Amino acid sequence: MKVLRDRFNLQIENQRYEFIRHLHPLVRNWIDAVPNHRDIFREGDIESLLNLMYTEEGFRVLNDCQKSDLIVFLARTGYKDEPKVGEDDEPLLRRTTLVHRAARRDCTLYPICELFQIFNRFDANYVDEDGVTHFHIACRYG
Repeated sequence: MKVLRDRFNLQIENQRYEFIRHLHPLVRNWIDAVPNHRDIFREGDIESLLNLMYTEEGFRVLNDCQKSDLIVFLARTGYKDEPKVGEDDEPLLRRTTLVHRAARRDCTLYPICELFQIFNRFDANYVDEDGVTHFHIACRYG
C-alpha cells in the first residue's frame, strides 16, 4: 500500500482521484489487521483525500461505495481528526467538517457513523456556517 501511495502526488487533485480509484479495491474487502495510517500516509494526505470526497467534483467522479469503503478503512486505521486550536489552546469550533458536508448530501447512515469515529471529539461540537452542529447531525442520524 505504501508503494501505491508513493506513486501519486496527493497534492494534485487529479492524482488524488486516481489514488482513490487504485486504493479502493485494496481496502474494500480488507481482511487482515489494518495498518496504522502513519505507516502509509504523509502529514495532510488523509485530510486532503477526505475533503476531496465531499466536493462537487468528488460526488461526480467517485461513487458512494468508493467513498464509504475508504472512510471505513481510514477509521479502522485509527485516523482521528485533529482540531485546529486558537491562541487559548481551545478547539476552534466554527468549522464545516466532513460530517456537515456528508449530512448536507443526505448520505446514508453508514458513512456518517464512520465519520463520527474520525471526528470523535466530545469536547468539540463543531458548528457550520448555517448553525448546524455535530450534535444536531448525531441526533438526526441516530
